Amino acid sequence: MKPKKLLALFLAAAQIAGLGLSAAAYSIGESSDGTTAEYDLAENDFLSGWAGEIDRSAEDLSEYEEEYGFAEDSPDEYDEEYTEYDEEPYGFDAETDESDGLDAGFILPEDEEPDLTNAVESGDYQYTVNSDEASATISKYIGQDTYVSVPAVIDGYPVTGIGNNAFKGCTGILEIVVPDSVTSIGNYAFYNCNGLTEFTIPSSVTSIGLDAFWGCTSLTSIVIPRTLTSYGTASGSAFEGSGLTTVRFEDGTTAIPNYAFYGCAYLNDIEILSSVTTIGNRAFQGCTSLRSIDIPGSVTSIGSNAFKNCTNITAFTVPSSVTSIGYDAFSGCTSLTSIVIPRTLTSYGTSNGSAFEGSGLTTVRFEDGTTTIPNYAFFGCAYLNDIEIPSTITTIG
Repeated sequence: MKPKKLLALFLAAAQIAGLGLSAAAYSIGESSDGTTAEYDLAENDFLSGWAGEIDRSAEDLSEYEEEYGFAEDSPDEYDEEYTEYDEEPYGFDAETDESDGLDAGFILPEDEEPDLTNAVESGDYQYTVNSDEASATISKYIGQDTYVSVPAVIDGYPVTGIGNNAFKGCTGILEIVVPDSVTSIGNYAFYNCNGLTEFTIPSSVTSIGLDAFWGCTSLTSIVIPRTLTSYGTASGSAFEGSGLTTVRFEDGTTAIPNYAFYGCAYLNDIEILSSVTTIGNRAFQGCTSLRSIDIPGSVTSIGSNAFKNCTNITAFTVPSSVTSIGYDAFSGCTSLTSIVIPRTLTSYGTSNGSAFEGSGLTTVRFEDGTTTIPNYAFFGCAYLNDIEIPSTITTIG
């Protein structure tokens, strides 16, 4: 994710709030602490600030005032969702992001250039000795090779990490081989290695940092080993901004973590194994090239915003194994027009909204035996015009 100007935050905020305002209708100022932006709309006075006091007086949302503690008469229910990011390092700030139509406002941590103060040069590498004084992390690649094989041992130290920015901007590299001694790959490790076409994640790796493959536009496929459990954070995915079109998982993978493929705009071919039980929050948010995705019968939960802004998904089948889908899971899925709700799905609406809010749903059907339509089930489904409620339904929330 790349920082934008202050105007981007307002435009994104207005889009989220559904205001549809023209550029002439507002003025923008920065709040006293510099971490939030305030907006004074000359004509409508809809917003009195971001991250805490948002007023949507055009709509009757007063029911949220007491429950969520907003100061204005008609607070925005979305605001609670984003206030968790209103503290460092993710505060809504003058420099914000609206890339690929994703949610604006994530502030990236400081660009973590490696500390080379204690780095030792050896051949094509600079490395630092880890705190255990028995292993090393590659801090910087200084060679010129097209095909790079990272050493498993350097000057007698086993190499256990690839550090932040270690290969950043190495545009001439076509393939990097990482040894199975490595357990972690740092933030921005291969940032803008735009010539990189081949990369294998060894099974020893358990974590890959933020934007590790950002700008690796020639890297189109990856296999995720089952041991890799962390490759997405609240700031984004390791693969965001890459050229990934195809993803496969190693047998035995049980979870797709939060933010796993957030912002992978070219991803269009993914197979989820029958061993997977959970799909995390925002796991596929902004994967605008996805048209369909098969969810196996092993999955029991789908997280909030999981497929948000996957604008080209046209078909989605909720398997009977799924019992819960988080709010806004399909928000922005404007090409998704119909869904069948299995009777086992009991949670798909919360006080934050519906899983289907903001989608293109026009048609809803329920599996035989469904007894309840839960609270907020289809809250905000503006295009829904065809729904059949079976005779087994006893409660509408």
